[in-house]
Amino acid sequence: MDGDFRRSWFWATYLATVRHGRHILDRTDKGGLMDYAVLMASATATTGALCGLGGIWLRGRIQRHRLREEARRDHVRRLPPGSRLLDLGRHGVIIEVGGAERGLRSSADER
Repeated sequence: MDGDFRRSWFWATYLATVRHGRHILDRTDKGGLMDYAVLMASATATTGALCGLGGIWLRGRIQRHRLREEARRDHVRRLPPGSRLLDLGRHGVIIEVGGAERGLRSSADER
């Protein structure tokens, strides 16, 4: 590149468009940039694709959250009596397993 912005195709097209008073999307000459129908079709397709991908992503997050809650309920349902539970929300669950006959032990006692 020679660094001269006046030789760039963008500036040549832009200055010619401004000089002649034509709209950028106007198709009065053969070298027009875009037709309105093409522009609207591409915008609609892009919007539809983004909404579709967003829906897939959101459905995956909802399913993952539902499965995580089911797993928590299963773990809590199978605990022996005398166990303690600390729910940290989306960070998980801390379970201290213990029985009434043997008493509760903390993780510091096991070390």
